[in-house]
Amino acid sequence: MENNEEIYPQKMLRGISSKNFIIEGILTEDVFNLDPVREDGYCEISVTWYDNQEAFDVIMSQKSDRRDERQFQAGAAELDRVEIATKMKAHFLSENLSYERRPTANNRYHGNLLVKNNLSKQMKRLIKCGLATFANNKIYPNPNV
Repeated sequence: MENNEEIYPQKMLRGISSKNFIIEGILTEDVFNLDPVREDGYCEISVTWYDNQEAFDVIMSQKSDRRDERQFQAGAAELDRVEIATKMKAHFLSENLSYERRPTANNRYHGNLLVKNNLSKQMKRLIKCGLATFANNKIYPNPNV
């Protein structure tokens, strides 16, 4: 999986669907739960690439597919792509962790962090905990709630 650095902004946003994912002001690893495995062997963690202010507005106004309400009631956490790639370098080099752009009908800034499915539960949890730790640096409340 090739990541062309030129098409990715430095920041990405991970929506926080529930205030239960923040305990005593600290983001939990549950914010980074993995979607089921894809055909290519990766599990997705949806993100919104923080290209501009519109990307922020899109994620904060996004509606749930299941309910007629804002999807990210508790806001969004900001992740720094370069920081993750630098501090989790071993995972990127072994292709345990990657990322992509994958726009949707409702979010042209949508993409995914990708985690290799064949990793042990312990390794997946370490990746999720690492992402949660990095994301704790900047959490935006949802201004629309």
